[in-house]
Amino acid sequence: MILFISHTLMAFLHNGQHTAKTSSELNIHKNTLLYRVNKIKKLLNSSLDEGDELFSYQLSFKILDYMSSQL
Repeated sequence: MILFISHTLMAFLHNGQHTAKTSSELNIHKNTLLYRVNKIKKLLNSSLDEGDELFSYQLSFKILDYMSSQL
């Protein structure tokens, strides 16, 4: 479950929160994406609207990507 959550959030942020682009990239239906995003919002207790918060998530993914490339 954690994997699909992080993968979905990463794609959603990467695509500027555009549902059509993100659902196409993930090869899932738009409603499936919206369901996942709502679950993520509840888990994070976030609306995913705050700039500082979004920056923190994006930076976290960049750090994870960097760290995994160093292994």
